[in-house]
Amino acid sequence: MEREDPFELIGGVLGLGPEHAADVFMLTHWVEHTLLIERHGYPKDNALPAPLSERLADESYVRRLLEAAADEEEPDGVVLRALSAHLEALTSS
Repeated sequence: MEREDPFELIGGVLGLGPEHAADVFMLTHWVEHTLLIERHGYPKDNALPAPLSERLADESYVRRLLEAAADEEEPDGVVLRALSAHLEALTSS
């Protein structure tokens, strides 16, 4: 089974180019780290996250990505706009 490139997946879902998709990919690491600390009280090294496609379809996960991006980016940044639009699409469907 061939695994999909995470940058292509993120770019396709959020409508971002490779550079911004890479930024979102880095944010997924931060969100996963935070979730593991909330669940286990520490960053568990051997925990595998859900597939990226599932995480990007989860409203609460995208909301966390948006919060993480807000800490890193200008208020009108490309990643923030893409995540906001994606979250809006998820919540309206």
